Amino acid sequence: LTPELSGELFASSARYRYISGALRRVLRRAADTLLTQIRGGEFRPVATEVLFGFRGGPKPLRVPLQGKEEVLLRGQIDRIDAAAGPGGILVRVVDYKSSPRSLDLVDVHSGLALQLLVYLLVVTQSWQEIVAALPPALGVGLSGPATPAGALYYPIIDPIMSSAGPVTDEDAGKMMAKRLRMSGLVVKDEEIARLMDAGGAGYSDIIPVQFLSGGGLGANSSAATSEDFACLLRFVERKVGEMASRVFSGRVDIEPYRKGPERACQFCPYGPLCTFDVLIPGNRYRIIRPIPRENLWEEFRKDGK
Repeated sequence: LTPELSGELFASSARYRYISGALRRVLRRAADTLLTQIRGGEFRPVATEVLFGFRGGPKPLRVPLQGKEEVLLRGQIDRIDAAAGPGGILVRVVDYKSSPRSLDLVDVHSGLALQLLVYLLVVTQSWQEIVAALPPALGVGLSGPATPAGALYYPIIDPIMSSAGPVTDEDAGKMMAKRLRMSGLVVKDEEIARLMDAGGAGYSDIIPVQFLSGGGLGANSSAATSEDFACLLRFVERKVGEMASRVFSGRVDIEPYRKGPERACQFCPYGPLCTFDVLIPGNRYRIIRPIPRENLWEEFRKDGK
């Protein structure tokens, strides 16, 4: 398509020709990797670019607030995968990113990283609507309630690999697969994990888990039990309501977050408008401190009951 864009813009100079070649390389690698990941398990894409909360699509996510108010969330889900599991239909959402991204539970707890889990919440609540909108051939065997199996990011990148010496094409392919492994959170169940990576051994090249030689998933896996996953999704729904309630109540404090060296203002284009400055009395950061993982899950379980 690049020769047809804006009067052959991508062929107008050496710089644009380089950009065009880089885009082709990234897309080709992404397509090859995604195909390999899908072939490696039983999960299959059933819908892409799913608009929810818009006419013709699944209903918006309705979050009740205090009184008679409610907030309606709408958006677009990059990809929804499904597989037949031991207890029925399993679903996962995949969000494409232009740079590597992990699901930091501290960010979830503080409200900075709710989007991916909101997508999974929408899919589980509106699954029958999603299935009804599928072509008949794709919807076969997908009726019934859907159970969350994972929420994942896939990086659409062309990583630069480093090595102490020459590597074979096979070794280079393995290194690339690890760099392009999906990140996020999956259900802590080996049977379900095997539906995502049937042949994995040790650290999976597809999902963020470690398969133990004696069976089960290792402690370094980014995984949670089905019960904890359900608590996490309820926490996310409650967190959305809490944040919306603050907006409805008139809370418009200029209070950007700070998490270690990371600051919300680093890449914010609205600095001249908000005029935040720590030297001005009353201006302060919302400090986000690290929380031990087990303490986080205790909070999710408590708030998600």
